[in-house]
Amino acid sequence: MANNHKIVQYPRRRHINIGVIIFLVILIYVFYHLISWASAVHIAIYEVEYGTIASSNTYPGLILRSETIVNTPLSGELNFYLKEGSKASVKTLVCSVDETGTISTMITDNAEEDEELKEERLSEISAQVTAFTTSFDRNSFYRVYPFKEDIVSRVMEARNLEALSRIQEAGSLNAGAGFHMLYAPEPGIVEYYTDGYETITPETVTPSMLNEGDYQKTLLRNTGSVNAGSAVYKLINSEDWSLVLEVEDSVREALEESGVLSIRFLSDDFKTAANYRFIESEGAHLLVLTLNHSMVRYAGERFTEVELLLDQKEGLKIPNTAIVDKTFFLVPKQYFTHGGNTDSLGLLKRTVNEEGETSYVFVPTDLFFESEESYYIEEDVVKKGDLIKDPGTGNTYPVQTVSKLSGVFNVNKGYAAFRKIDPIYSNAEYTIVKTGTPYGLSLYDHIALNGADVTENQLI
Repeated sequence: MANNHKIVQYPRRRHINIGVIIFLVILIYVFYHLISWASAVHIAIYEVEYGTIASSNTYPGLILRSETIVNTPLSGELNFYLKEGSKASVKTLVCSVDETGTISTMITDNAEEDEELKEERLSEISAQVTAFTTSFDRNSFYRVYPFKEDIVSRVMEARNLEALSRIQEAGSLNAGAGFHMLYAPEPGIVEYYTDGYETITPETVTPSMLNEGDYQKTLLRNTGSVNAGSAVYKLINSEDWSLVLEVEDSVREALEESGVLSIRFLSDDFKTAANYRFIESEGAHLLVLTLNHSMVRYAGERFTEVELLLDQKEGLKIPNTAIVDKTFFLVPKQYFTHGGNTDSLGLLKRTVNEEGETSYVFVPTDLFFESEESYYIEEDVVKKGDLIKDPGTGNTYPVQTVSKLSGVFNVNKGYAAFRKIDPIYSNAEYTIVKTGTPYGLSLYDHIALNGADVTENQLI
């Protein structure tokens, strides 16, 4: 009997993998939200702060003061010992002239042996470097090289003074015939540069002198050796000084012929008040600012940037990008009433059903602003031409008057709500608005940074 070895194959059961299904669902969910996030409009938020805006009126100012150039009566090697910008009294040692060069060589050798400056002098030089780098402007790169020379000279002065002290202590000065110390002939602030402006007065200034790009000054500390009659330093002997600026006609019209003006120095953010007057030179209106203090702050400069604080406003400061204009209906106040289950105001609007029957239905409204006689309401609540009824007299009124309000979208509650603003002053970037206005903004409110990207009641 033959064996039947025929094999019958049964269909395999497909088992559902729950883990794979869950993974696919999560993957689809994540992709959906990624796509939604990428395609959605992202709303940047700005926190309302209290701030100020001042009219931007910045000009280069030419500094004029009482300056006396001191010349040397001798020829020889020159060494300096007093820090520039220091106040010298009568008989203060400023520099020395060595006719033979013997003592000058000793000073130079001693200075080179002194590898480290004293902490006090090193701190002064470091502070000057920090001040320059903080106020540095790439458009004024031409100021870098004079600054470098100035720093090198200051280092040499500090070393020379320390070297002279050691030579004096060793009694070596007696061996140097022809070594002369030059003392200040009168009190004043010592500066080691000349520029040809020392005798200029406001009345002799021309507009071309205000061009800082053409300005050149000679640093006296780098001369090494001098001839008799050469300038070695200058003394500024008065706290009275002037700033001369060329201003536009609009600025001149905004100011009187003379008075007091608030100003700010951009180099160190120093604010003060100055007397002012106008003079004319070659058809240009020059503004002359006069001060009697703080001269030493800018004794080493001939030019400085000055901002005229002509108009400064304070209030809530918001970016201009947040401001939008929105149209509203103006409805007389007598047509508003309370209704429904709330205390909110609303209107009785005329409606017609399918049978043609007329009735008036209470419609709650949000108020965005109010004038003496009307409320401002959204156009979505009613449409132009809708009839509303006076609850007191029964008179009807067709909605038609529209008006625009400027405002921003407040997002404190997670959705966009229009808030009217009352601007005080604006510049190219920001607007100052009044505080405490009805239907307006408050300090630290959060608003949409770009109001044009937002609509009323949009979820944020």
